[in-house]
Amino acid sequence: MGETERLIDSLLSLPSEGLLELVWQFKPTSAAGLQAAAKADANDAKAVERLLQAGDTNVDCPDERMWTPLMSASAAGNERVLGVLLENGASWELQNEDGEAALHLAIKSGHMQCVSLLLERNCDPNVRTSRGATPLIVAAGAGRDMVAMQMLIDASSSSVDCCDQDGCTALIHAARRGHFDATRLLLESGASLNATDKRGASALHHAAESGAL
Repeated sequence: MGETERLIDSLLSLPSEGLLELVWQFKPTSAAGLQAAAKADANDAKAVERLLQAGDTNVDCPDERMWTPLMSASAAGNERVLGVLLENGASWELQNEDGEAALHLAIKSGHMQCVSLLLERNCDPNVRTSRGATPLIVAAGAGRDMVAMQMLIDASSSSVDCCDQDGCTALIHAARRGHFDATRLLLESGASLNATDKRGASALHHAAESGAL
């Protein structure tokens, strides 16, 4: 375990009231300190503001996995921290080593307040992972909150039938995982039952193969 990881582990093991005190025992402008504050349970926006104002820390400083503080806050559900990072110019376009942007991570983790905030701050609802998955595709595959899915459908300028690099639409992802509510919402929003992936398999084929019918 490297110095950065040890620092983050130490910070995250503290109760919220001890977080900022320990951060300031280290170099206050370090990327590790900002990352730790972004993902900590305390959701301490003031700590993040202080770190950003203290010196030359890049608001988008990535860790070893190419996660930026914005990604960490999105995945942790720290909407107050997320707001501070966005106000200080954090980029929602950057992707981690798995090709995920902040919006994908907020959706995967089920943090709908972060999803809503990112969309309010003009995050592209069509941003794709390295495998071509849009936020709607990620949400459909995860069977996430239908309100969030509707927000993504309303915000997106792309077709509800846009597909990932395997040719799978959001409907295919929802159907093969047995997410009934997501499947119904997508159909009500105009998703095509006839769309097929690169194997020529439709949503019905995938649902049958997975036993979701």
